[in-house]
Amino acid sequence: MSNLQSLIRTISQYLGIRMLVAVFTLLFAVTANSINLPPGFILETYADGMNRPIEMQWTVDGKLFVAAKSGKVYVIDADGVRLPTLFIDLRDEVNGFADRGLLAMALHPDFPTTPWVFLGYTYDPPETIGQTGLAAPDGDGQRVSRVIRVSADPATDFNTAIAGSELVLLGTNSTWANIGDPAVDQEDLTAAWSCGPDGAYIEDCLPAEGISHSMGTLAFGSDGSLYVSYGDAGTWTTVDMRGTRAIDPDSLAGKILRINPDNGEGYADNPFVELDPETSEPILTSNRAKVWQLGLRNPYRFTIDPSTDELWIGDVGWNRWEELNHAAAGANFGWPCYEGGSGTLLQQGGYSALGVCQDLYTAGNVTAAIYAYSHINGIGGAIIAGDFYDQLDWPAEYQGALFFADFSFEEINYAHLGPDDAIDIHSFATDVRLVDITVGPDGNLYLAKISDDSIDRIVYGEPTNLPVTGFSTGFNGATPAAGWAYFWNSTTALGDSTGYASLLWDGVSLFDSDGVVGLPDATAMGNGHIGNGIMHPGKSVVGEGKLFNRYAIAEYTVAEDGYYSITNSSVSNTCAAGDGVEVITMVDDIILPGSQVG
Repeated sequence: MSNLQSLIRTISQYLGIRMLVAVFTLLFAVTANSINLPPGFILETYADGMNRPIEMQWTVDGKLFVAAKSGKVYVIDADGVRLPTLFIDLRDEVNGFADRGLLAMALHPDFPTTPWVFLGYTYDPPETIGQTGLAAPDGDGQRVSRVIRVSADPATDFNTAIAGSELVLLGTNSTWANIGDPAVDQEDLTAAWSCGPDGAYIEDCLPAEGISHSMGTLAFGSDGSLYVSYGDAGTWTTVDMRGTRAIDPDSLAGKILRINPDNGEGYADNPFVELDPETSEPILTSNRAKVWQLGLRNPYRFTIDPSTDELWIGDVGWNRWEELNHAAAGANFGWPCYEGGSGTLLQQGGYSALGVCQDLYTAGNVTAAIYAYSHINGIGGAIIAGDFYDQLDWPAEYQGALFFADFSFEEINYAHLGPDDAIDIHSFATDVRLVDITVGPDGNLYLAKISDDSIDRIVYGEPTNLPVTGFSTGFNGATPAAGWAYFWNSTTALGDSTGYASLLWDGVSLFDSDGVVGLPDATAMGNGHIGNGIMHPGKSVVGEGKLFNRYAIAEYTVAEDGYYSITNSSVSNTCAAGDGVEVITMVDDIILPGSQVG
């Protein structure tokens, strides 16, 4: 297998969106403007300049907390401005190798009245300092994970954490001493396991031998309990007995956990809690007391249905399947013995011969995925369970829908859920890579785009259709004009065209005090080129949630027959080479329809 094939397999088969992001940005060249959306929707850059943003959480006053893979937490104010001071910087204790990092964040439901912020990450204990090789900070040797709670400081309007307020809530025994061997990587299947061997698991310890399949999502239920998703912590390259921890309630690996945010203990009504034989009281500090559901491989993202308070879990699959799971407390989803199948159970061939799987096949009582889809041509996927659209701003067909994505397939889908777990899947967007989806207080869909270092949002607005004139031909070889930007969309929407463009201002240099701009003779806007940089819709242009807000006037000599423009003037849609043409583009406080803007 070539190095490139190995890289593609790595990032496709597990959530490698966080590994070698720069390489994939070059390989796929997916930009904010390339997304394909339904008519009436546009993509805007809401905030950028963050290093690998991976998780988002809103406050009641419209701030957005953004966790970055490296261990930083940013705050974006209600106007979309990233604050210059970090909320917290945990880079000294976060192991960020490959899929590891600060991956999970939640705010207390009563934030800022209860000013707690919860953070989940793969942990580099202080003993890694001074180590070399795999055991060094950010090395790929075995590790552990933990969830901490920090307090926001009212003196800074809750925009920074109080120094020294850190409390380990989950993983108090995730220590250097309980790492199996910090100097060996995930492929050494003979090494000791982190957090104890099979059948003798250490209480309150989260293993992370693999460089993936660890921390996932933190989210609060309506009763104030904190749910935590955590992977099986093994390798994705081969059959790994560590994966069997997922179906053992005495291990925290491969689970959905439900804990008390005050003290990290489990709850008496959790399904696997045991009673103290002497006092008959529930033992709330045990691993079993914290387990809500089990049998999951890499439940990287889950969400909670606000109408039912039930979890919907995206479980990133191994060599064939991606799953969307949903069930009651105590459900066993079957990994590693089962994987895939929509409403049916499929045995996982790599593990089916293991005794633990044979026992499970005999015992039964396993919950099949509600929806599963197969990888295409052997290329892995990475499902991202997103958010329920519970607002009224978008058309009725999206209201109440579950939005979910796949990073590898570059798509966003939405699902309508019916009785008896009926599910109806629809495509929403393509050509987009993201690691988190959330609905904002403005009723728009926000995306954490780790490859672009940005938070983008998908906005819907009833478009005003401007008249269109002309037909664009022969842009190849034309010299882009400085100060202009244009959108290109391959489409047959106009009937006589396979593509069209509009000349739009990018806010630099060419407008004089009267708002007039000159375009040199025989120059044209062509095929994605912009004279002086990239324009981000909704950010580099003036306007409140609108695309454009400017008159642009250009007089130039047409270089060849034909032209195309979006215009409010009555201009003939044909012209001959050498003719002088005035193009007026007026899009003041207007959102152009999706069929006109690519």
